[in-house]
Amino acid sequence: MPHGRSETAAEIARGATAPLRKGETVDLTGLDISDALDLAGAAITNVDFSGTRFGGPVDLRGATFGGLAWFKGATFAAPVDMTGAVFNNDLRLSVAFGLVWF
Repeated sequence: MPHGRSETAAEIARGATAPLRKGETVDLTGLDISDALDLAGAAITNVDFSGTRFGGPVDLRGATFGGLAWFKGATFAAPVDMTGAVFNNDLRLSVAFGLVWF
């Protein structure tokens, strides 16, 4: 999946915290995210970050993922903190690179 799509951290947060709708997934695949992404304590919907490149730190401490949380093939150039995060459904971290704390 080629990189190149980009969205601001605010746009990503807005999409990721939209109300959870059964059968719908927020498509955040293949993004290049250079900014820090702070979703600490957030209620997060079904999100697919497959193939996304995270250039800045990602803070998911205490976040609750209500649906799927896919990071298949995602890369992390800075630390990711998932301490205390709750995954209620389907977490996929296959082939994820970087520093990730749970």
